[in-house]
Amino acid sequence: MTVSSNKDDGDPVFVYQLIISRNKATVVGTTTLQSKKNHHEGQTWIDGTSIVGIFSDKGRGGVAFWSYPQGGNPSRQINHIVNRAQYSLFGITLSHRK
Repeated sequence: MTVSSNKDDGDPVFVYQLIISRNKATVVGTTTLQSKKNHHEGQTWIDGTSIVGIFSDKGRGGVAFWSYPQGGNPSRQINHIVNRAQYSLFGITLSHRK
């Protein structure tokens, strides 16, 4: 299981890998997600060797892709999907074509 959090807008997101036994969780790894301005919003999703997450830049929402579990800066971004004055991005849905 993983959980993620960041302190404030402007801080990197930390993704913690956990092992859970009964009612105790132990952190066994940490991935740090950086971006140019670290304006992360909403949720992240792990898809194999990538983490997908929502960010904002200059009032517009986008989606970023990071390597997992390496983290670091995004390997790819989809910028300016929506204007935050009109809409906000809060969730991610991934689908795979076979």
